[in-house]
This record gives sequence, C-alpha cells and structure tokens, in this order.
Amino acid sequence: TANPGETTAIIGSTGCGKSTLLNLIPRFYDVTGGRILIDGQDIRSLTMESLRDKIAVVFQDNFLFEGTIRDNITLGKENASDEEIAAALKMAYLDDFVAGLENGVDTEIGERGALLSGGQRQRLAIARAFIKNAPIVILDEATSALDNKSEAVVQKAIDNLMQDRTVFVIAHRLSTVQNADKIVVVNDGQIVEEGTHDELLAIDNGAYKALYNAQFKKKAA
Repeated sequence: TANPGETTAIIGSTGCGKSTLLNLIPRFYDVTGGRILIDGQDIRSLTMESLRDKIAVVFQDNFLFEGTIRDNITLGKENASDEEIAAALKMAYLDDFVAGLENGVDTEIGERGALLSGGQRQRLAIARAFIKNAPIVILDEATSALDNKSEAVVQKAIDNLMQDRTVFVIAHRLSTVQNADKIVVVNDGQIVEEGTHDELLAIDNGAYKALYNAQFKKKAA
C-alpha cells in the first residue's frame, strides 16, 4: 500500500523484478494474479488514457525525439503555455542552459537528444513530467547512468518533482532512498522486507541491512 503523497522506494539486486513491479502500474503489461487498485478502483476498469494521464514516468534512458526542446517538453501537455514551459524548465534546473541558447526553447536537439549531455537529457525528461503535472510519478533508475556532478543536479530536479506527489522510485544507490516513507526490498520476484530506512537497518541479518553495509563498505574502501 502506498498512501497519497508518500514516496515508496523499491530496491533489490539486478533482475529481481523491480522494474517489472512498477511497469504494472501504468499497464505496460497486466497482472496475471491479484489486482492493482488506485483509490480502490482496479486499474483494468479504467481506460488506458485516463490511467496514464495521471502517471508520469522518468526512466534511466528517456525517449527524446528529433525536434526542439519545446516539442519534447510539451509531449506531456501539448497545449502548455510559455509560462508553464518556463516554470518546468526552472524546476528541472534547465532554465539557465536554455536561456544561453540562441534559439532558446526552439533549439533543435537532434535524434534522441544527441546534442544534449546525459544530465541535460534527464532534466528535459523531468521538465516533461513537471508539465504533465501527474499525481503519480515513477522514477526508474533515473540517475544511475550519470556521473556524480550531473547526478547531483538531476537529483535536485527530482526532489522538486517529488513534492506533493505519490512517488515510486527504483534506485541502486541506497543514499537516494534513505528518506523514502517506505522502502520495499524485492528478491527473486518476492517482497522480502518492507519498512523505513531505520526500521530495516534494525533487522538482524536483514536483506536491506546486507545491501546497505555492502554498498557503504565499498564506498569507504
């Protein structure tokens, strides 16, 4: 259960089923057992359009298409005003970058955003999610492909995006999930632990504690 406005982090080793779990929410595929309910309604009883209208997704590798910055941002809301675009750019920490471009938001970014850096592509995807203003946000390893400097800026943009929304986040860096309202540990397609960072660390020989210790020992080394 994820309560409105809460952040739920899904963690676990590679291939354990984290992305599969979250891909069920926007119905990229359907459950084969059980149900997913939003406000008590089975999501299969909703139209795909009305369901996905309420969900914004930021992936590790977001699809940007050939066109302008404006075209790519307004994919989430085609009739967005200049004010809305400017606000989204500011919240995604892209405003200074765009202001320095000769054509501003009407700058062409090339196929799959080839003319942008990795961090800029991620922030453009976050700006797209801001424009959409959906109440449910899914972040799937959104900073994992970035260097530390880019990650710091993208993480600040993500923090803005997470405010007052129901958020599901997959992250392999445990430092990014410590502040989640709930952490769910997945192993081989099963939920093995659930709780806050402090609650999970208190479990002797727990799965989360083992992951946490391994990651921070590595960091210290």
